[in-house]
Amino acid sequence: MTFTQGLWQSAPRTSDKYFDVFPNATLTYMPSQKYIFSVNYAYRISRPKYWQLNPFKSYVNATTYVHGKVDLQPEYSHNVSLTAVLFGRLSISGGYAKTLNFNGMQVPKFDKENGSIGLVYDNSGTQDFAYAQLSLSEQPITKWWNITVSASYRYNNFKAYPELQTGLQSGYVNKGGMFLGYAATTFFLPLNFKTGLSGYYCTSQNVGFYKADRLWTVNFFLNKTFLEGKLSLDFAVDDIFCSLNQNLKIYDQGRLSYSIYQINTMTTFKLGVSWRFGKATSAARRNVGKLDESSRM
Repeated sequence: MTFTQGLWQSAPRTSDKYFDVFPNATLTYMPSQKYIFSVNYAYRISRPKYWQLNPFKSYVNATTYVHGKVDLQPEYSHNVSLTAVLFGRLSISGGYAKTLNFNGMQVPKFDKENGSIGLVYDNSGTQDFAYAQLSLSEQPITKWWNITVSASYRYNNFKAYPELQTGLQSGYVNKGGMFLGYAATTFFLPLNFKTGLSGYYCTSQNVGFYKADRLWTVNFFLNKTFLEGKLSLDFAVDDIFCSLNQNLKIYDQGRLSYSIYQINTMTTFKLGVSWRFGKATSAARRNVGKLDESSRM
């Protein structure tokens, strides 16, 4: 059950309330410790963030502005996934999701009279996607080296609500596939040192009204433990090559209508110290084949 109420200086007072039930069911079959098979269904809600409700305009440049919508409604999604975990490390999964009231990406609203464009959070349409994923977790190559790799393919199909006013074709459709590959490798060195690299590559993908360019990144870490593992010193470098440029394009009937180029110029360096109190315990936790994890990209 949800109750909301908002008071804005430049917009009418808003309020909303709704009651929903969200069933979640999982069926698991485990013939042995080496094999686990499961099927899951979940009905989920994604409520708007506060900044998505903010109606005040913020100008990106002279012709482009951004704002939220005070009466933005939550997303609802049906999710089905199948997962097989083999030998405790190899995971094969697939799934399908249908999202209603999609609001995860801003809706472009073109004004052809003055050439301006608004990027507005709105309930824009329905989005279906299906995916398949294969992953291998912490596979030992030698006593001092292991790797984790995963690969997934996802197909998106977005359909805008016909009544949505955008300045683009009515009932806008944006669909296409994408491939995501991830790899991480860890080296266990003498004197309790541990180091490694990780990174991913994602082809271009279609989300909402947008086509996002490819993404890739490489990260590095170095770890040293002291006092039988109780004290840990960590150093990490994220996005070594400043490659996470998030470029978006909008096509209307095959023609490029708008583009946003966001160039990353920052590499992040992290240094951390941690101290573990009490007795050491190990708790293995692995989330595999989760449809919502695949959809975060």
